Amino acid sequence: MRDHRRSLGLGAFVVAAFVIPLACTDAGGHVSGGELAFEGGAAPASTGEAGPGGGTGITFTDLYRDFFGPTGAAKCAGNGMCHGAADQPGAMASGGYICPDAMGTVDAGAADAGDAGSGGGANPAKAQCRATMMKVILVDPPFSTTSVCGQPFAKAYMHNVIRKATHAADDENNMPRTPFTFVFSDEAVARIDGWVQAGCPDN
Repeated sequence: MRDHRRSLGLGAFVVAAFVIPLACTDAGGHVSGGELAFEGGAAPASTGEAGPGGGTGITFTDLYRDFFGPTGAAKCAGNGMCHGAADQPGAMASGGYICPDAMGTVDAGAADAGDAGSGGGANPAKAQCRATMMKVILVDPPFSTTSVCGQPFAKAYMHNVIRKATHAADDENNMPRTPFTFVFSDEAVARIDGWVQAGCPDN
């Protein structure tokens, strides 16, 4: 009986060691996060698809709206620990990938002023998201300057790190950190692949 209790205690410790609760507040004092974030490559069972309207498009405007931007299901600005600004841990760990909230501060010089956001106006946050994505995570190998734009998305460092429903055993498969329940479906990965293989156009 004693050995059985030890096994259960050790098992609970091992599970707890891989789960880290995080909660942050933004500048307005709103609490976000607090969900469990998994370290390592294990993907939660639930899957997520597009944001508003369950989009299917492969333009960067579509992908930004549905996945990466402030309304996206995988919102890269995250909970204050992610890619919202250059000084956040996720941005530093990735080598500089920044995808700020639309209301957030855009780092000077990183955005392409010619980028048109949804609604026809310039969207510097979206432009910065695309520019830094192309510069630091749509590359092969990681932390290089060798772009994969115009090639299969599977070659990109970004493909290795996003949490996918279908993934290789050696993929990092751990982004986004929050929401930890979001998993890029095969359809979502195919949408990103379509944009990357088209050359990562500013569209």
